[in-house]
Amino acid sequence: MTKHIFIPEKVFIEKNALEYPLGKTLYHKFTQKNIPVEIMASIRVPPLPGKTPAERYHQAKKILAVSVRKTLNFATCKP
Repeated sequence: MTKHIFIPEKVFIEKNALEYPLGKTLYHKFTQKNIPVEIMASIRVPPLPGKTPAERYHQAKKILAVSVRKTLNFATCKP
């Protein structure tokens, strides 16, 4: 079985994530690989290109968003 490593086409990093070692590491790793990195005040990803929901879904699967969790509460699924 072959393992496929996910390599995003674009990365969005929340500004607060750069205050953490992992956020800094990811930023440097992706910039060294010439992957476009956009630092944002909040992680609201801009609208994706595509005319149909299927096209937008396909584009979304090529993006990595790095953020900081704001709360420690776990939201369970409600029936």
